[in-house]
Amino acid sequence: MTTTLFELTYNVAREITTVREGTATGGSTTTIADTNERLEPDDYWNRGSAWILYDGAGSAAAPQGEFSIISDFANTGGIVTLRTTLTTAVASTDRYALSVKKFPMDILIQSVNRALFDMGKVPTTDITTIDSATNQTEYDLPVAANLDLREVWLETNTDDANDFRWKKQYNWYVQRTAIGTADLLVLPYQWPSDREIKIVYVAPHAELYTASAKMSESIPPERIVYKAAYHALKWYAMRNPNNKAAIDDMDRYEKIAARKEMENPVHIPPRTGRIIMPGSGGDDYEFEVNKVRL
Repeated sequence: MTTTLFELTYNVAREITTVREGTATGGSTTTIADTNERLEPDDYWNRGSAWILYDGAGSAAAPQGEFSIISDFANTGGIVTLRTTLTTAVASTDRYALSVKKFPMDILIQSVNRALFDMGKVPTTDITTIDSATNQTEYDLPVAANLDLREVWLETNTDDANDFRWKKQYNWYVQRTAIGTADLLVLPYQWPSDREIKIVYVAPHAELYTASAKMSESIPPERIVYKAAYHALKWYAMRNPNNKAAIDDMDRYEKIAARKEMENPVHIPPRTGRIIMPGSGGDDYEFEVNKVRL
């Protein structure tokens, strides 16, 4: 299941601050109206955050999955005004959530990205960037793969888009290039042309900034949510050093995050760019040099 920044920020907010959900009675691309539940005084939700949780029509259509900072709240009509324009107007029966300004959206996003940074390197599989070509033994790698390429696989079946029959490859190496440019995957000989090349590498996770930005499926969401909660509480405690409850909560979430890290390890594949010598009995080498087997 794909987890987005929308879901991560919302789940962090539910852990550490006041969040209220409701069903809209109307709205627009810049407002949420709820005449039933939004009875708070004027400006109560100002500078807080808003999430559109559910499309009331049940089709998961926009603005479901979008968030915004709240610029104003009016008790009359229960009108929440949004700083960012949504892609589609909020409609009656759409579900939404609001949080107070104690932990602004910018801090929630920052805390999620700090938790992703704390993960270190995470695995990524790429099967779309590189295809084998005639008379070629060097291929540009995605820049993200420059840091630590772990595995290289070659498609051996071109007759079925659902049955690539990947074969792990050896005897390759990475040639470094100029800073900020793609390194080269270098092969010891030419592979058959028009084959998919799958690479597996580990690298720091890209930062997330938009509601729809996706987190790698290799990361258990709870590892990010609880660590982000810790970072958000740390930010708050530094601003309020005499708030013992915030400091206690920060310590508690630090312990929860450490437990979730132990319970949900991320598998990092070993490097396999080794040399298989002739006569070693490894059929990988036999596969690679005897191309008629393809």
